[in-house]
Amino acid sequence: MKNFEGIHPILTNHLRLDWLTEFKLQDVIDFQKKFDKNADIKSTGDFINEAMKDVMRQKALLWGIENKETHEFMGMGGIANISKDDTAPTIYIQAIDNIDTSLEIELINRIHILAKNYWPTAKFSYNVYPSNAEIERHLNLY
Repeated sequence: MKNFEGIHPILTNHLRLDWLTEFKLQDVIDFQKKFDKNADIKSTGDFINEAMKDVMRQKALLWGIENKETHEFMGMGGIANISKDDTAPTIYIQAIDNIDTSLEIELINRIHILAKNYWPTAKFSYNVYPSNAEIERHLNLY
């Protein structure tokens, strides 16, 4: 299996994906609080440490997502359920509620291309938030 540690940063036309350790901890905490009101420095730090351990163990990939123009932390995205057998990895995105659909599709496309390069025979599932009819139609193209 390929080494994951060099898969960052990932750039699209409008977004930068990088390890969560490359972002301000407070930005990640503030994002986490949208989904877990009890998120704090310890729980978020533990989450980031576990995510990076999964990267080093080649179990998952997780990046923070930043708008390249505004430098706004926009969420997290990655690939989970990774195995040497190319069984069924999950591409997932958890973004801010008001992310533009075109940016979210740009993000999905970039992660999907990377995933297909690493696991060409895998059948991917998708877990995308927020989602809408346009996103669902796009995911059905895969």
